[in-house]
Amino acid sequence: MAACDAQPAGSRSPALSILLIHLEPLEPTDMNRKLLANRKLLAAAAVALLGIASPSWAGSITIDFDGFSFASPWGGGAEDGFQLTPVNGQIALGEQSGTTITKGFTNVPQADTSLTITEENQTPFSFLDLRAIKSGGSDGGEAVMTLEGFLNNVLVGSFTFKSSDNIDFQTVGPDSLNNKAIDRLVVRLPYIPGTGGGYYFILDNIRLDPDVAAVPEPGTLALALAGLAGLGLSRRRRAG
Repeated sequence: MAACDAQPAGSRSPALSILLIHLEPLEPTDMNRKLLANRKLLAAAAVALLGIASPSWAGSITIDFDGFSFASPWGGGAEDGFQLTPVNGQIALGEQSGTTITKGFTNVPQADTSLTITEENQTPFSFLDLRAIKSGGSDGGEAVMTLEGFLNNVLVGSFTFKSSDNIDFQTVGPDSLNNKAIDRLVVRLPYIPGTGGGYYFILDNIRLDPDVAAVPEPGTLALALAGLAGLGLSRRRRAG
């Protein structure tokens, strides 16, 4: 039996290799032409389905701001391959447990604030979740935070979180953005006036997944379905 040598054996996936093996040269008869067409349909469908079945998300990184100095206002910087671009933001105290202090990102006093996050190579990534704690004020006011994810300047999803949902330091991972491919994440922290200086969130531990796989195009799925359907029809005709 002769195996197809279209590419080195080490570079083929096992599933595709199963399809490529045992292909003998065929004489140009009508029956063999039909068999060859069936093989092409099956191979095309298998390649497309392999792409569809590939895992979309593989690992994550955490932006914790601890490598930056306390600063107000803060000019931004890079962490773990991501560019952080603030508007009216500062690096401030996040959580403190005994002598352990973490840093976080928040508003400068009495100003609307935002933080834009992009991958340094401008490649897509996924937002997973972040940590947020309400701070400021003393009259029971509410802090608000909005997350917006964009891909190629098109809004993919957004989510608004209010401190009344849960005022404790907690993980926020909205379904409208979780595990979706984006190339820009914008976190907006509006200034909410109130007694004692207003209300705001402090952000920390922003988890991102830089290993987003290419999402199959609709044409790829159509190719896979057409290949399988064509193969099934051919087999029914031969059986009949």
